[in-house]
Amino acid sequence: MDRSQTVIRKVVDSLCKENGVAALVLAGSRVKGNRFSPDEFSDIELYIVAFDENFEEIKKKIQSIQETFVKKDVILAYKNQWAGWSVLFTDLLRLELPLVKSSDAEVFARSKEQRIEILYSKPGFILKHGSIKKTNKIKSQERTMKEVVSDFWYMAVYAVQHIGRREIWIAREAVRISMQGKVKRLLQEIYHKDTLVLEIDRRIELTWSKEELAILRETSCSYDRNDLIRSFWANVKYAKELFIKLGDGDREFKKYEQELTPKIKDILKK
Repeated sequence: MDRSQTVIRKVVDSLCKENGVAALVLAGSRVKGNRFSPDEFSDIELYIVAFDENFEEIKKKIQSIQETFVKKDVILAYKNQWAGWSVLFTDLLRLELPLVKSSDAEVFARSKEQRIEILYSKPGFILKHGSIKKTNKIKSQERTMKEVVSDFWYMAVYAVQHIGRREIWIAREAVRISMQGKVKRLLQEIYHKDTLVLEIDRRIELTWSKEELAILRETSCSYDRNDLIRSFWANVKYAKELFIKLGDGDREFKKYEQELTPKIKDILKK
């Protein structure tokens, strides 16, 4: 039994004895058959499903899970932002323990590419898998793309105004998150739509082409003002190209580009 399996087994053996635990569910690359195989850097993503009435009780129990292991083997253990518990071991193995309620069907509403493995389940308990909601793709995409165009240009003006104030940090955040983030999303819509649900961007260097990665490099920027401006225009360039490829939102994009570009250039000259 390898190191990760030993850790998983200890957690399961400890928590399955708790009356409030309905199920223990393994997710992520540690599940056999998932898109990515685990490597030396992979974490353990083990969901703890608690009966609703026992949720708070199990939350407290999880916060002492590190006591299951030899103290010298644990570097830290803390409550993470997903209302669960994280443990970091001395060999840098990471254990993630998200805590969810048994009534929450959406947690395991996943595509067939995202397999899970039920490691333990209370007798008679049936895990709610839920279902991924289907929408009218054409209407949904048209509406979404128009919103993306509007937001892209709104945040472009926001970024430029901060560049004009010499507030480079916040301007860079606007370019990186709101402008480049949308360029990345458009690349996913065009080239990686089948794996969007897998949050493929976490493995972007392993799954994207050299050409796609080159776009991300060109649209990235440092805290240098000139480099920030260069990146700004690179994001405008690629957003336009990608909207044209999608054939949706490009007309509205060009309209805003024509109207806003002279005003943006005036600000950047100052």
